[in-house]
Amino acid sequence: MKAGKKDNNKSLSLAVYFGLLVFLIIVVSVVFKVIDLARSSKFDGKNRLTVAFVSDKHIDLISVSPQDGTLVKLVINNVSKTSSLKKDYVPIDAHINVDSDFNSSVKSYFIKAFFRMSNIKTNLTVFDLIRLSMYSGSVSKDKINSKTVDAGDSKKLSVYAGSLFIDPKISEEKVTVQITNSADVPGLGNSLAKYISNIGGNVVLVNTSQNPEEKSRIYYRDDSYTLKKLSKVLDLKPENKDIGSISDIIIVIGKDRQNLLEQ
Repeated sequence: MKAGKKDNNKSLSLAVYFGLLVFLIIVVSVVFKVIDLARSSKFDGKNRLTVAFVSDKHIDLISVSPQDGTLVKLVINNVSKTSSLKKDYVPIDAHINVDSDFNSSVKSYFIKAFFRMSNIKTNLTVFDLIRLSMYSGSVSKDKINSKTVDAGDSKKLSVYAGSLFIDPKISEEKVTVQITNSADVPGLGNSLAKYISNIGGNVVLVNTSQNPEEKSRIYYRDDSYTLKKLSKVLDLKPENKDIGSISDIIIVIGKDRQNLLEQ
């Protein structure tokens, strides 16, 4: 009897330990998943983020700027690809692909997307959608700006791109940028300069290299929010070095970025 009782107690103890081990593994997995999602987040809760809600008939740009407490909505008709907007220098940080019937009040775009997560494609995380929903819902009506434009009206679209999506943080930093076009594509440097200016960047020099280079690079003197933003836009790892230039940042566009504003 005693031996049997001891065996039962031992089995029970093993079952408890095994259960605790499984629970611990689950907790650790969840923690790592949360950390990974946090690292993948695009919205930091402080600076401007512009998200494209893409359907097969139009693109609705919803731009949040916690720094100045604003919320912008720009509906662009007759366009279905974000790459089509880059030639007009429209800055886009993220996208959400939605059905053509997706519609919402400007303050509810993100909360509606959150509840449709299983049916949409996006490069935002669930944390992004939750934080963006909370921010959008808190914006007062006098801080909301809504516009509509046709994709074919490049002049009007370019004006909106240069006025609605300026990042206050970039504008405040006044970090100077130099662009060297080494991609052997005429006008690419000026196009990138216009794009950077539309988000509040301070481009002080654009030149063209006589010797085309294969790889693009971004050099910097001091770390800054502007540097981080441009690094993400260009998908380049910044290199810290004594650049000996009039600018704080030098961007060298190589042949690997020949289609920079078409991707």
